[in-house]
Amino acid sequence: MKKVPLQYMVLLFLVINLSLRAQISGTINGLTGRKIVLASYRGDQLRIIDTLNSDNSGNLYFNEKKHIAKGLYRIIPDKGNGFDILYDGYPVKFIADTGTAVIRFYDTLNNDYQNLMETVERYQKKIDLLTQLIDGYPTSEPFYQKATAQYVKEQIDFSAYLNGLIRRHNGTLLSSIALYMKQPFLAPELNPVERKRALIENFWQAGDATDTSLIHTNIYTRKTIDFLTLYSNPEFTKEELQASFISGINDLLPHIDKQPKVFAFIIEYLINGFEQFGFEEVLSYLATIYESEGCTDEASRTRLAGKVEIIRRMAPGNTAPPLNANHPDGSPFRLSDLKKPYNVIIFWASWCPHCNEILPQINRLYNEQAGEKWDVIAYSIDTDKTEWEKAIQKYNYAWTNISELKGWNSLSSEEWGIFATPTIYLLGPDLKIIAKPFNFTELTGYLKELGLI
Repeated sequence: MKKVPLQYMVLLFLVINLSLRAQISGTINGLTGRKIVLASYRGDQLRIIDTLNSDNSGNLYFNEKKHIAKGLYRIIPDKGNGFDILYDGYPVKFIADTGTAVIRFYDTLNNDYQNLMETVERYQKKIDLLTQLIDGYPTSEPFYQKATAQYVKEQIDFSAYLNGLIRRHNGTLLSSIALYMKQPFLAPELNPVERKRALIENFWQAGDATDTSLIHTNIYTRKTIDFLTLYSNPEFTKEELQASFISGINDLLPHIDKQPKVFAFIIEYLINGFEQFGFEEVLSYLATIYESEGCTDEASRTRLAGKVEIIRRMAPGNTAPPLNANHPDGSPFRLSDLKKPYNVIIFWASWCPHCNEILPQINRLYNEQAGEKWDVIAYSIDTDKTEWEKAIQKYNYAWTNISELKGWNSLSSEEWGIFATPTIYLLGPDLKIIAKPFNFTELTGYLKELGLI
């Protein structure tokens, strides 16, 4: 028998040892010595918890037990979107090919989770198509009966599939996820209005949001969005849409307020989401809910209290907080320096792609129509003065440009509650906050209402 060299024996021992110790391990064929990220879900947000390089065979081993708790994770190669895995306390092992969506898991839990996601997507496409068909097809035609029969069958089959999954994986994260994927049965004879009402009334029939382990997946955020989407209407004005969402939040509350951590998690998610869309009325209402309902989870209370305080402080009608920074030449700027009665305050950054879309639009409007009544102050979140000045010169921003060059750590961004760029505020006389326009269209709408353009 040929003797195996000692170095190969040592290497084999190390590989086997790593594989046995690893909580999450796998092979990505074609990915040699490349950076791999392991990120954990908290709702829709991903947080990087570990980074490593694959070995020469594309193998990777995530071993840090203190980092890997039960929940949903995403493996992200340095190129590509990656793929999700469910970690429920037992080792997960997979094999994948670079550039394909085909992943094979060695554990039943993850194979069934992947199948669940694919089944849900297929099911929703079928139901959407069948719904349009039975809503528009003549009821007297024989094909209508076939379509309604298929509509019923799809719902029954999907429910049976979920029930089977729940039984097979009883007590696991997958069982809990499958439970929240359940949907109410809808009779085919319901018209669109009746169908929506039935969905709203029975949406949470599988159970209220009380499982804290699901905070570390995207299931609660997905469920919340699906529910509130029932209150949306493309024909609504922004004011009508906000009123409808407030009604939806009222209907949502009884299903999310039974577990403090889950309640705080979903309220925080809603605040972050509606803040991005500039829905100030909804934000004020969520702040009221937070204060009236309370939050007994200490970490969540501290985090939410800060957000609620900013919502209150930056609400229309209040006086804007201080804005102290420097011009590119180093001279100081103070908000009290403003001479014109109306001012557009823009928080932006040279590296922000959305800023580089909306700011040139505002710049054209500013150059054409800004007169003695309104001005623009652009506060940069940049940290690199050279990059900031390059952007100013590239787009020829002749308005007031200021920055502390401290990024997100600047005092002003903290005072104004800035968490994303671009963020726009419209100030009136006496530095009163008039509005927080979500986009260029909203900004021009407010300027027209005030007779400024």
